[in-house]
Amino acid sequence: MSAERRAVRIAIQVLWPAFVVAAATNAVFFTVFDPHDLTAFGQPLELPREAAYTLGFLLVWCATAASSALTLSIASKSGAGDAGRVDDVSPTSGEP
Repeated sequence: MSAERRAVRIAIQVLWPAFVVAAATNAVFFTVFDPHDLTAFGQPLELPREAAYTLGFLLVWCATAASSALTLSIASKSGAGDAGRVDDVSPTSGEP
């Protein structure tokens, strides 16, 4: 596998799950809380609702992407040789 293709595959493995979790988290959070009721450092956020939704989504997406990247990094370094590489595991093999 070429280095470019491997980089794209890793990016997808990190960013797609993070996107899905961020979308779900954002939907649940803003269903419960109105953006106009939020405060930062004791001051009300003076942002339009759409800006608050966007900012919330991007913050959660970055946090979950960092978590996914860290998990992928730890998992790929945990095994001996190629046996521990996450991208070499077949989803149908049933073995980690």
